[in-house]
Amino acid sequence: MKVAGSKAGVFYEVTVKPDSCSCPAFRFSPEKDCKHLRRVRGPIPQVCYSGGMDLTLPPVSTSRYQYGRHIGEAGGVIVRTTVGNPRFPLNCQSIQGREISPDPWMLKAPPSEGNFGDWYRAKLDAMGASAIQALFDKWIVQAASIGGPGTPIVLCCFEDVHAGKECHRRIFTQWWKEQSGEELPELPIGIPASKPEPLF
Repeated sequence: MKVAGSKAGVFYEVTVKPDSCSCPAFRFSPEKDCKHLRRVRGPIPQVCYSGGMDLTLPPVSTSRYQYGRHIGEAGGVIVRTTVGNPRFPLNCQSIQGREISPDPWMLKAPPSEGNFGDWYRAKLDAMGASAIQALFDKWIVQAASIGGPGTPIVLCCFEDVHAGKECHRRIFTQWWKEQSGEELPELPIGIPASKPEPLF
């Protein structure tokens, strides 16, 4: 739908559910919740906003929890690869993948005691590529039980690597490429991170 903003000539394109008149991407009702969006104009072909792009997921990729809503809309299932779970709604189906998360002590140790990347790589080396492949196989089966055969999985944690932040998921993908030759792409810049919603 094309929704008129408070400024003349400014419109917002959203996809709304006909039965509830609410946008599944941003959870607002044009008629009730938003003081700046005044009226809904005729239907136009438009998917839920994903940064100006249609999000197509490869079989296995990486991203951050804050993109959960867009991952879910694209039919993917998140694999949670962190020690702790997000304290905000993911708006997406997810499964546990803590086996490849860094050990808690790695996150707490001061840099003077060593290098996080080296510690984490050592953990992956100790697990071995065959064990990691078995995890992939398990996650794919679990995702298929949720979304059907071929459901993509997305390994997620918190950091925004596009903003230059270091993250164990990129160390993991580098290690996996060295072991298997398979590249696990990071989902592209352009999908806006959803603002975490309070739990209470």
